Amino acid sequence: MGDALMKNDDPKIFDVVKIVDTEESRSLGLKGTEAVILGISEDEATKEKWFALRLGPDLPTVMISSSSVERTGRSVSRDSIYPGNTIRVSRTGEVLRDTQDGR
Repeated sequence: MGDALMKNDDPKIFDVVKIVDTEESRSLGLKGTEAVILGISEDEATKEKWFALRLGPDLPTVMISSSSVERTGRSVSRDSIYPGNTIRVSRTGEVLRDTQDGR
């Protein structure tokens, strides 16, 4: 995503956000939860930003609109999210190299 889409006060990748009380957050059962931003996209029609949020190490990642989050002023390091493992996949989907299991 280009810098032109982000304002200086917008949450960034690896920022910790709090999910606020909205109809969306209540329907997902996430009101009050803190999460880490892993991805950011923008709706082409409405220009609203959407965040891919990591809820926890063993929990799913969810997409939620920017109107359902507020900044906490905290962020985490990339290393705290990604352990450094890599995977290489062929165009047909075959795993060519996986640094986690040594293949």
